[in-house]
Amino acid sequence: MKKYFLLPALVAAAFPAMSQSILFADDALGRGYVDRPYLRYEAEEGSVATIGNVDFINADPYDQASLASEASNLQAAQLAAAGSYIEWKLDADADALTIRFSLPDAADGSGTRQRLAVMSGSKTLGEIELDSYWAWQYTPKTNSSEKYPDNTPDPSKFARMRFDEARLVLSETIAKGSVLRIERLSDGADPMTIDFVEAEMAGKPLTFSDITNDNKVEFTGDGAALQAFINANPGKTIFIPAGRYEIPSQIEIRAEGTRLSGAGMWHTELFFSASSDNPRTYSRRGIVCSQNNCGVSDIAKIATFLNYSPNTVNTYKTRAKKASNLSNDRFEPAIMAIRSVD
Repeated sequence: MKKYFLLPALVAAAFPAMSQSILFADDALGRGYVDRPYLRYEAEEGSVATIGNVDFINADPYDQASLASEASNLQAAQLAAAGSYIEWKLDADADALTIRFSLPDAADGSGTRQRLAVMSGSKTLGEIELDSYWAWQYTPKTNSSEKYPDNTPDPSKFARMRFDEARLVLSETIAKGSVLRIERLSDGADPMTIDFVEAEMAGKPLTFSDITNDNKVEFTGDGAALQAFINANPGKTIFIPAGRYEIPSQIEIRAEGTRLSGAGMWHTELFFSASSDNPRTYSRRGIVCSQNNCGVSDIAKIATFLNYSPNTVNTYKTRAKKASNLSNDRFEPAIMAIRSVD
């Protein structure tokens, strides 16, 4: 581990040496997610200018017990105290960030929390509380009756899934060529580990008038009323305006041709709020359609989802398989699939 204390006078000298956003191996081949809207900025030695109390960690030689073994390129930066920060010079305008981070777990598995600020120059453009509750999983080291990870720390288990991601829309755009700063606000001895930041333009929220389908209707209630509204408007395009909606149960689309359309995956959030600590509630998340020509678009789906087992369904199911501009938060919903239910 290397620790850096850089003086403010060194800032100007540091920036010319900074690398900018990274490219992926398949970009030149036209394979994979080549039209992604974001640029990624790695929190690695040689890729950032650092000021204050910053540690760089790596998993070289590779050690799966090391936190850095789960970081991209097996490297990350740790902001060790309040006021520590890392910076990048942006290659494109950005007003929204996805931050991959890790915080230590609590002794009882309930997670820990810290705050960080996003800045450009001396101006704060947003703050966010990071929470490790959704991350850490513990896998038995030896054969046992427990086949799957759980959330309880124990010396007899391996710690895995130690990173999570957080999203934030900024109060204004950071222009290309300007400096993006991630600064730790919280005191305390526990480190705040940053793997990378993905920066993009969130765009303006879509409105009801942007929906081109004439057979459309606008939802105006809260999350608890969404299912009843879907049931009352079969076959229509249902516009869900910008906002965060607390959804108590899995959404079921039961009529052919019904579509859910939000204001954009940075603006309309469906938060499935069933308890993450009760396995009996795992099926209360996600969106299911058993009919033809269903659609879901321009929505972020956020689940209170911790344990993995083969019985936890967290998918968009539809015969039409029409889904676009969707975002999934929490590391385990990344196993989400667009599944045909013939």
